[in-house]
Amino acid sequence: MQNELFISYAHLDDQPLTTGQQGWVSRFHATLEALVNSRIGRKSKIWRDESLQGNNVFSDEIVAQLEQTAVFVPIVTSRYLASEWCTREVKEFCGRAQRSGGLVVDNKSRVFKVIKTPLDTQESLPQVLKDVLGYEFFIVEEGAPLELDPAYGDEYGKLFTRKVAILAFEVSKMLKALGTKGGTSDGDGHEDPTGQTPSGKPTIYLAECSYDRKPARELVEGELKRLGYLVLPDQRLPSDEADYVAAVERLLARSALSIHLVGDHYGAVPDGTNLKSVGVLQNELAVARCKLGGLTRLIWLPAGTQSEQAPQRAFIDSLMAQAGTAWRMAQFRPGGDPIGAMARALAQDGVLFPGQTPGGLSLTEIVEASLRMSKLGLIDIVEQANLADGVNLLLVVDQFEELFRYRQLNVARRETAHGISEDATAFVNLLLEVKELASLPIFIVLTMRSDFLSDCTQFPGLTEAINAGQYLVPRMTRDERRAAIVGPVGVGGAEISPVLVTRLVNDVGDNPDQLSILQHALNRTWARWRGNGDGTGPLDLAHYEAIGTMAHALDQHAERAYAELATPRQQQICEKLFKATTVRLNEPWQAGEQAFARVCGRFHLVPI
Repeated sequence: MQNELFISYAHLDDQPLTTGQQGWVSRFHATLEALVNSRIGRKSKIWRDESLQGNNVFSDEIVAQLEQTAVFVPIVTSRYLASEWCTREVKEFCGRAQRSGGLVVDNKSRVFKVIKTPLDTQESLPQVLKDVLGYEFFIVEEGAPLELDPAYGDEYGKLFTRKVAILAFEVSKMLKALGTKGGTSDGDGHEDPTGQTPSGKPTIYLAECSYDRKPARELVEGELKRLGYLVLPDQRLPSDEADYVAAVERLLARSALSIHLVGDHYGAVPDGTNLKSVGVLQNELAVARCKLGGLTRLIWLPAGTQSEQAPQRAFIDSLMAQAGTAWRMAQFRPGGDPIGAMARALAQDGVLFPGQTPGGLSLTEIVEASLRMSKLGLIDIVEQANLADGVNLLLVVDQFEELFRYRQLNVARRETAHGISEDATAFVNLLLEVKELASLPIFIVLTMRSDFLSDCTQFPGLTEAINAGQYLVPRMTRDERRAAIVGPVGVGGAEISPVLVTRLVNDVGDNPDQLSILQHALNRTWARWRGNGDGTGPLDLAHYEAIGTMAHALDQHAERAYAELATPRQQQICEKLFKATTVRLNEPWQAGEQAFARVCGRFHLVPI
């Protein structure tokens, strides 16, 4: 096909809001072309009628261009729908595409509908175009829709570019699919009933939401698609309540997971007798499907969400009640004594028990004894706690890799190796048994560095359990690193100079191992700023350079702590402590293992 994209639009929609600016459609065309080019690795062929006006006859040239078009991109507005010319372009492309192999390739439409402004109706469009979800290029503020146009401010320009980037990603995938298939398609437009992607990953239903949660929904949708998941709905859902319910039921039946983003607005209400929003209806249908089995439901409700709308407040209250919001949490790090660490966390006041125990044994000792009795120890102690209905226990094992760190160290040094190895195995078995008894309200979260995943194979069943619920935290983007720097400073009631922020972002680079060094450097910079006067003015480059920057802040801090010790005896103890809590890369026992800090527990230190 000669044209890879055909942009269809009403010429009035290309008039700029501010004199001298580029028209909206012209800017869209240029941005889309640049982003598609970068995706496919060459210059794309995009056709748009820039010369003809709305009163010209429907020319043979347009018919010829449509006949050679792979992907059709209509920019839909009220003016577009009122134009006989524009709607004829749509019908002409759809008709020719159907006759030449079909409108659908790999369950995806060759029509990418851009919705520039809200629409009251789309009845003048062919059914296939009405069914396409579309890409909304407007947001709603204080009840009024505003187009994503830089004329409204820089933030609108950024949102515009981000939306075009998402569209370019999907268009480039379609162009590659058409290239692979030589222009053939699935023909009739019916979806694959198995709901499987070529990668075999499960289908995810990403529920429709209110406008205040749409930006977050788009980010989630983009990330899921990037990872190869099939995301539903992939077509526009009906506006009639009965048809809407039936369509959602069919989509949920194809899905393994449903994700519901809930905000402070009630959202759209389909035409029907129940007057329930799309958010409420989808949640009710997902609950019903979960009871049948095969579907997991995830509710995403930001902490502190409040609504001024009574129906939404009632919906949020019902979600909280359904979820069983009474949670007890025990968080710990395994270290060199994982079962003991778990016992101390569970024995904290209010986690499982009130905290008072009669007799000579402490609550920690009682809990630890129960945990060590058998691999059902965790289940037994939770059952003994007799938690009320609706109360869940969340067990967070932070820095799970410490289990391997201490185990490796002890085996290497031949110190209490047998006991630690048994403890590590017994600890993992306690966690795995919970998975076998899903009826108990015990939920376990492990946090672990990805470079220790292979060590999980040392424990039978652990690898399988992790595979069933693994979430890899993506690397922070440059903007996220910037926010991680600026945010805590703002919470502390201070400001940080843009020059320092840029320097810190550059110094930390893309290496996630540097984040802890950044944290320490920020802490030292803050202390320097506070110590330099009355704490006025922003944190600046001079404060950062004074503490040695990220390259030397840790060394200088350690040297300062050592120099402040009063006697040679204290300095000798400090030197031993520093050496005991760090690793030299030339240790013979460390060959082939990860380098790590905090390798020595208190029980390894001896009097000197």
